[in-house]
Amino acid sequence: MKLRGWFKWSLMIFAAACLTISVGLILKAADRNLRAPASGSNPASDPNAAQTRTSALDLSSAPSKSSASAADPQKSNRVLLNVPHLPQGEQYPSGCESVSAVMALRYLGAQITADEFIDGYLDRGILTVSNGVTYGPSPVECFIGSPYSSKSYGCYAPVIADALQKLEGRTGIRAEAVSGRELSALAEENIKNGRPLLIWATKGMKASGEGTSWRINGTNELFIWKLGEHCLVLIGYDDEHYYFNDPDSSSGGTAYLRTLVERRYRELGSQAVIFPK
Repeated sequence: MKLRGWFKWSLMIFAAACLTISVGLILKAADRNLRAPASGSNPASDPNAAQTRTSALDLSSAPSKSSASAADPQKSNRVLLNVPHLPQGEQYPSGCESVSAVMALRYLGAQITADEFIDGYLDRGILTVSNGVTYGPSPVECFIGSPYSSKSYGCYAPVIADALQKLEGRTGIRAEAVSGRELSALAEENIKNGRPLLIWATKGMKASGEGTSWRINGTNELFIWKLGEHCLVLIGYDDEHYYFNDPDSSSGGTAYLRTLVERRYRELGSQAVIFPK
């Protein structure tokens, strides 16, 4: 009897121990399930999770994605020069190059008007027609037409640089035409040093096209004018935008996306005028 009683109590104790161990294992497994993230939501295993959060943060602090907008002086990573704005208006309908040059000169300390620049220092030429063929100078040699007329064309960087160099004795300001340089490098080299620059792109940063063609005097080479040709003063930049004093605008600080500006700058031959110290 004593043996049977001892055996019965041993079985009961063993059963209770097994039950305790089983309950512990069940609770431990439940705890693991409560702490684990749902399938597919673990940031360590889901490469898109971190990217989605980063994109949301970027979008919440980014400026408008429109191609042009007013400058926001609170934008981080921005370098922006306070260049006085001068609109070309109705007085200089084709004078974007000259008006841009005068804006830069005034910022750098020169006292000059657009009329003085055009009438005293800008070389100009005209197109002529002979036997049905149009002839004229190259826009790297002179301004084609008159900045005072809407029925004119314009000029390229070497012409404006030449006019500015004629003024150097009066202003003490050096100027140089450059071509083939990356715009991002030019902007950083010059604007960080307090020097605006003139660039050739298009009005409103719209795509250029083929315009009037003529034969270059002396060489008979065919030249095709780029529709939409436009000169602007580059006054600043940040991570996403370039900032301009656009003579075709009523106010300064117009912003365009960097990628768009660089595309139009290349379409017009990657040309600029800088003001080295």
